[in-house]
Amino acid sequence: MALFLKKIGIEATIYEAQTRHRDDTGAFLGISPNGLNVLNEFITLETILSDYTPGKMTFFNAKNKQIGEIDNAS
Repeated sequence: MALFLKKIGIEATIYEAQTRHRDDTGAFLGISPNGLNVLNEFITLETILSDYTPGKMTFFNAKNKQIGEIDNAS
């Protein structure tokens, strides 16, 4: 919303709900396909995928067992 407001000349401020920094949350941001369509209004999807997508992410549970992997390497 802030990006669209800026596009029409209105500055917006985005506030964080957390009251303190936490190292155990917010490791990454997932964006749904409709969110990517919105971002495509401001930056090409090719740029997003090439510049802002990690090559590979591996997920582990509390016992350090690998439970999943996403490979976005091009």
